[in-house]
Amino acid sequence: MFCPQCRSEYREGFTECTTCHVPLVADKPGKPPDGHLTEVNRYINLPDALLAKSILDSAEIDNFLFDENIVRLDWFLSNAVGNVKLMADAEDREFASDLLAQLPADQFETDAGTFIQPRCPNCASANVTHGHRGKRTGYATVGVGVPLPVGRWGWKCESCGHEWNDSKESE
Repeated sequence: MFCPQCRSEYREGFTECTTCHVPLVADKPGKPPDGHLTEVNRYINLPDALLAKSILDSAEIDNFLFDENIVRLDWFLSNAVGNVKLMADAEDREFASDLLAQLPADQFETDAGTFIQPRCPNCASANVTHGHRGKRTGYATVGVGVPLPVGRWGWKCESCGHEWNDSKESE
């Protein structure tokens, strides 16, 4: 049994491709014509590849991930196989590349109001996290036998390492 979309082979008893979710066929599908499928991008890890695939799926661009199962079984083989490859129709390649190159919006409306993407005041990166700072001091108190929540909540830039407090919390 074979998948007509990604051309994966399955044992008897399977009726649907686990990747593409299409019914399997008995005969092996032929190779697509040259230039029909093209590589849109390569990803070292599977979560990034799956996220990119979902973006193209939401735009209704036919695509699939090549070598995803090898990387899923052993991520250490990712570089050996040339990473996970996102493949799409040749005619959709430019549109797919443009979709994947888009930056997230700086602000957008939600039911609770307007969400504004926080940025690092030092380097203006949007790669910031909000959480409990000063965890090392808190972990050190575990050695004494009494874990104490030492530290404070704040922002940290993952790009430059700058830490700061939210201006709304300090007021």
